[in-house]
Amino acid sequence: MERQTLELRREAGGLRYYLDGRGIHAGDLLERRRDNGAWEAVRFEWNYRADDPPQLWFAEDDAYDLTEGTRLRWIRKSWEK
Repeated sequence: MERQTLELRREAGGLRYYLDGRGIHAGDLLERRRDNGAWEAVRFEWNYRADDPPQLWFAEDDAYDLTEGTRLRWIRKSWEK
């Protein structure tokens, strides 16, 4: 079962988002659950300012803000279920 827990934590170097207990870095590849249930690969980008939401890039010039309730997971390997 996937937990998909996203949280914002303060660490020694400042703020960082975590997904299922693992720190997310700008440029990390994740998967976002679409409304139709399919997962799509996205690139996580954030300027590390609490007032600005992270962005999820799914094309070179197309991104959207991360919103409450967005379901994310770490990219799965082809052999993982």
